[in-house]
Amino acid sequence: MMALPDHPPNGYGSPPIAVVPATGEGLRRGLWLLCRELPEADRDAHLKRLREHFRRSPPGTTGILHAQKGQEIVGAVLWTVYPGRTALISAPGLLEGEPLSTAEALFRGVIDNLSKTQTRLIFASFSLDQAHFRQPIEQAGFRYLTRLLYLFSAAENFPERADQFQSDLRFLPWSEVDPAEFVRIVEATYVDTLDCPQLNGLRETEDVLAGYRAAGVHSPNLWFLVVHDQQPAGCLILTEHPDFDQLELVYMGLIPEYRGRGLGRDVVRFAQLTTQQWKRSGLFLAVDVQNKPAMRLYESLGMQPLEERDIFLFDLAPSCGGR
Repeated sequence: MMALPDHPPNGYGSPPIAVVPATGEGLRRGLWLLCRELPEADRDAHLKRLREHFRRSPPGTTGILHAQKGQEIVGAVLWTVYPGRTALISAPGLLEGEPLSTAEALFRGVIDNLSKTQTRLIFASFSLDQAHFRQPIEQAGFRYLTRLLYLFSAAENFPERADQFQSDLRFLPWSEVDPAEFVRIVEATYVDTLDCPQLNGLRETEDVLAGYRAAGVHSPNLWFLVVHDQQPAGCLILTEHPDFDQLELVYMGLIPEYRGRGLGRDVVRFAQLTTQQWKRSGLFLAVDVQNKPAMRLYESLGMQPLEERDIFLFDLAPSCGGR
């Protein structure tokens, strides 16, 4: 946990803060700040993942902003732009004793920096022990969106084997689906959804789908149209994470007239079956904690909690329809 400052949190009396892009040696200093508060046993591995993230990201899509007082770098924040006109920022890394006003300056710097791009939505994701950043990020203009619960189940702990799977549903892979029909069904699943409903109307559906494709390593064979009695009923979108030998359930949804029939259970069971067929070690996902039916469903199928994270949102543009 970050040590809170003894001086006033508004930073009055402190030298002025400049927020600038990190380059060269400053980039290495920023990476160190982002890892500073981690347990020593985890620090090297996280630093390695951050360096790999920079290596894999296309030029201009990720970077670090520094907070400087004079020549001293006192804080840093990581930003990454993804397909679908979204961006994700990290929790800031601050020097010990640095006031939270420095975090606010970094958040404002991110907004200013990304407003010059095609980015539409900026998301921030904080673990529960980073709750002290809620005040500065909201003062910078972000709004609280929801809390996500991350769940995981090892394939060996799935409640049934692949050869036991039976369902009235059919799962048509992307190659057998009309793309326009798939988009229409995805949009229909957002009606009255309990899964982050605050996002409805903020993006065009094509931007949302671009974001889904950017999750993990995209494979069209892991996108399915869910069919019941020859009629489209919903969708299931999975992705690969080869570095972790896992699949992720990125999104699943049923259109309103097919909800409440127990069909969602079959969709998740099929995701588990696919994990086994792809010979992956497990399946993970994130669920809005306000979506109580989904949480009960996942837990009933052997998904175990990993962590909870608070999500914040800054919208750079007016409403455009879609999600």
